Amino acid sequence: MHKYQKTRIILLSNAEIEEFYSLPTFNKKDREMFFALSNSDYKLLDEYRTQKLKIYFILQLGYFRATQQFYNFKFDDVLEDVSYLVNKYFTPSKNTLNDKPHRKSIKDQQTIILKLHDYTDWSTRLVPQVMEHLLELIRYYPKGSNALRELFKYFQS
Repeated sequence: MHKYQKTRIILLSNAEIEEFYSLPTFNKKDREMFFALSNSDYKLLDEYRTQKLKIYFILQLGYFRATQQFYNFKFDDVLEDVSYLVNKYFTPSKNTLNDKPHRKSIKDQQTIILKLHDYTDWSTRLVPQVMEHLLELIRYYPKGSNALRELFKYFQS
């Protein structure tokens, strides 16, 4: 070990980090609930020409409904969910879903989903407001992990 080894502040346990950042794992009941489409969802889906974009949109929508966040994933990462969606909403085809959609298409879908659920995407203009709130939290919650949990609550609201 070096004499001047950098240390990291640990605010969350590995299990909490895993839970927070990992793709949700859905069972049959979860899939039925989070991937259910309303009439307005179908209208949004009609905007996409390809099955690949439609499936990716439904996946992002379902994961966002479950966790209020977006994930970077490939179809191969979520094969059970893809299979469920193909069987429920589409005519199965030999068309493989190897490549995920283009980055711009994914970002456009995320913007639509945020608007649909009345959420605001992160912007640097929010930094002063968040910093002010964080400084207040640190005064009340001197332990960093507690302040972080309260900051997560703030972001959710």
